[in-house]
Amino acid sequence: MTVRRTRRTQEERRDEAARRMLAAGARLVAERGPEALTLAQVGQAAGYSRGLPAHHFGSKAEFLHELMQYVAAEFRAAMDAFETEEGLPALLKMLGSFFERPTSDYSRLCALRIVLSEPGTRPGRGHDLAALRQQTVRALEKWIRQGMELGQIRAGVDARMTSLLLATTLCGAMGLWLEDHQFDLEAAGSQLAELVQHGLAASDGHGLR
Repeated sequence: MTVRRTRRTQEERRDEAARRMLAAGARLVAERGPEALTLAQVGQAAGYSRGLPAHHFGSKAEFLHELMQYVAAEFRAAMDAFETEEGLPALLKMLGSFFERPTSDYSRLCALRIVLSEPGTRPGRGHDLAALRQQTVRALEKWIRQGMELGQIRAGVDARMTSLLLATTLCGAMGLWLEDHQFDLEAAGSQLAELVQHGLAASDGHGLR
């Protein structure tokens, strides 16, 4: 039986190269910040020549503009998975998802790190990422308030403060893992989920036990 191989078009190869360079850029920005990023580093990290990113995107400013759109899309795709849950289950599902150890694609974790690390005021980040960060904190706060209304989370929890602390903890854990991939991300996630569950769950039998 003869297997016919379809030759990729130039546009397909170009799109794949762009995706690989944007994914590499996300990893570099998550690790080092946008100021330290160079287009030559992006090309090398993506497995291409040092000059390809400049040829493809033109300038670092334009690359960062495209990168922030890529990061926002990756982050929204990850957050969409939690829309079917509410309250404490949604909170724990989010923590579990973001702490799953990636095998090769770090885009989701890098997007989380970039979005949550700062409010989006530094050059290259823009207002869109600031809005995503605020949206994420509001989602955490919403789930905590839902949990209290449903009797899953004990009354009296400061939903706003707790959501800010969780966002900061998520960002910090991602930073540790990006600096050292030997850091046990899944174990950290399990520990955090346990702390959240036992720290927030209602004691009247309605919380998740």
